[in-house]
Amino acid sequence: MIVDRGNFNIVNKALEERNLDVQNWSYGSISSGSPNKSIIYTFNNSNIKELTDVKINNIEQYDNKNAIKIEFDKEIKDLKAANFNIDNAIIKKVEQIQNGKTYILYLEHFSSFGEIEVKLKSIKRL
Repeated sequence: MIVDRGNFNIVNKALEERNLDVQNWSYGSISSGSPNKSIIYTFNNSNIKELTDVKINNIEQYDNKNAIKIEFDKEIKDLKAANFNIDNAIIKKVEQIQNGKTYILYLEHFSSFGEIEVKLKSIKRL
């Protein structure tokens, strides 16, 4: 990772927020005369959480034509707009309901006018 004095603390704070335990770091090589530094991080693997499969039980258009409702088979906490990868629209707002098993995605900025097919491509954990 290449950092400068201004963002070194920002990078370390971001690693901390994501519960990444930095075991060690060292300077890497970079061209001389550059204010940037190349830093090599080594992470402690004991903090890595086990991944679990989650299934989508249902996807449907919500009351509002500009929203979709996604129902999972188990509770998933704190998903944000960046967790969802969709085509033909942008997610304006995400609302969690029913004990964390259901999310409503409010959409805007559609790819064209008229009837549009919005496709949920993937859901990722950040």
